[in-house]
Amino acid sequence: MNIQKIDVIQIETPRFYGHVSGHTLVQIHVDDGPEGLLGLGEASDSQCADVPALASALNEKLRGQDARQITQINEFMHTQSWGSTVSDRHVASAIDLALYDLNGKVQGVPAYQLLGGMVRERLYCCYPIFGWQVKQDFDRAGSYLQRLVDLGHHLFRFYISGDAELDNRFLTEMKARHGDQLRLKSIDFSGRFSDWQQVLRYGLTLRHHDPYHFEQPSRDMRVSAQFTKRVDLPVTWH
Repeated sequence: MNIQKIDVIQIETPRFYGHVSGHTLVQIHVDDGPEGLLGLGEASDSQCADVPALASALNEKLRGQDARQITQINEFMHTQSWGSTVSDRHVASAIDLALYDLNGKVQGVPAYQLLGGMVRERLYCCYPIFGWQVKQDFDRAGSYLQRLVDLGHHLFRFYISGDAELDNRFLTEMKARHGDQLRLKSIDFSGRFSDWQQVLRYGLTLRHHDPYHFEQPSRDMRVSAQFTKRVDLPVTWH
């Protein structure tokens, strides 16, 4: 079951508040299998500026490889530079997903079965709330959150705006409005800080909103380590 052809497709999905997210999809076709069989994969939040060039590079290097050898292909992918506006890691991830999808279809089992079996039957979805939305239009950001709660979503991840007092006011007002319907998964600093004291002050300002954890205080591991020592919540990285 060798790879015969790889298609690359670029799509854009508009979000409720106006931003358009790009996603790069791949389709893997093989030379042996039922008609119409293909594996689907995605490089999320990616924008491929030259779809034909990426498709050509993938076909040149992967055509003829055994699609059942997922680990071997995955390791090969991580040795390559694809010269695309889609990051090399995202390209590798899309191919990896497509191979699992393809092999699951061939074996007649869900892809998760190839990864050791189902862990849970349901997943709790977490929606992002971006601080830049709050800074740009406080009321509209509140309306966006109201819409999500009305649709039945209750778990959120808050990306800071850079203004701790503004973020605190927004989260306080939203908690007063929605009460127990609103749960905060994380406060995400997005690696914005280079000074642990500065990010610690920011984190302590928002700590009383009871997130499950803080996320990526800095891109510097030493800064993140100093922050982690001084807070009473788990700290994760992207």
